[in-house]
Amino acid sequence: KAVGSATKSGAATFITATVRRLGSEVKPVAFTIMKALHEASSLEKSASVRKAYASAYANLSKFAPRSKLDMTIDLWLSECKQENADQDAVLLTGTMLKAISSEASDVFVRYAD
Repeated sequence: KAVGSATKSGAATFITATVRRLGSEVKPVAFTIMKALHEASSLEKSASVRKAYASAYANLSKFAPRSKLDMTIDLWLSECKQENADQDAVLLTGTMLKAISSEASDVFVRYAD
C-alpha cells in the first residue's frame, strides 16, 4: 500500500518537533536525516508534503555541520543557474531556501555580503 500525504506530512512534523525538543542532541545525525529529507522531497509531488519536509530540513540545518550545509546550498544554487535547469529542482530549491530563511536564518549569514 502507498503512504498518503497526511502520513508523510505527519512524519516530517514529528521530525521537526523532535529536533525542537532535543536541540543539539541531534547533531550526530542531522545531516544524514537532511539528505534523506531532500531526497524524499525531490520525489514528492505534493506541495504541502514538500513544505513539511522543508520545514524539518530547516530545523535540522541549525545543527548540521556548517561546511556540509554551505556546500549543499552552493550546489543547489549552481544547479538553478544552469541554462537547462530542471524546473522541479528549482522549485524544490526555492522551497528549501525559503524554509531555511524563515526557520534558521542564521544559516545565511555567510551569504549576507
